[in-house]
Amino acid sequence: MMESLMTRWRWAPLALASTLLAAGFKAEEQAKFLAAGEGQMLVAKRCANCHTAGTFTKVRKSEQAWEDVMADMANRGAEIPEDDYDPIVAYLAKNYGPSAKLHVNRAPVEEIGKLLALSKEQAKAVVAYRDANGAFRTFEDFAKVPGLDVSKIEAKRDLLAFTTQ
Repeated sequence: MMESLMTRWRWAPLALASTLLAAGFKAEEQAKFLAAGEGQMLVAKRCANCHTAGTFTKVRKSEQAWEDVMADMANRGAEIPEDDYDPIVAYLAKNYGPSAKLHVNRAPVEEIGKLLALSKEQAKAVVAYRDANGAFRTFEDFAKVPGLDVSKIEAKRDLLAFTTQ
């Protein structure tokens, strides 16, 4: 009897998580963290049902690897119309591929932290500074964020993009 209850209740956290994920994230809110361009809203609309932008923007994958991710999501039950598949993969490969820049004026905390090897607190400080002071225009603006080890980030300077769109 006790084992039967334990077996039933072990799925409770998964059920709760599924319920919360089913509510989804607002595509418009997530789009502001994605690189601007063709496919941005489509990715926000299709992927933000289950993920925040920071979940997938913090990695850089090849086109084939993004295709594999899309296939995995479809196998897990993601409902992605066939017409949306190729544009989503193309957008992700272009903007979050191996040579893609980190758009510091749009990137979420997770992406900034992962790609610049910053602590979560430092990445949050970058976003808070950006929100309070406006877009970063240069590396020198970025280096003004309190608490950042600029020498550590200097080595990744070429990775950064300061576009405001």
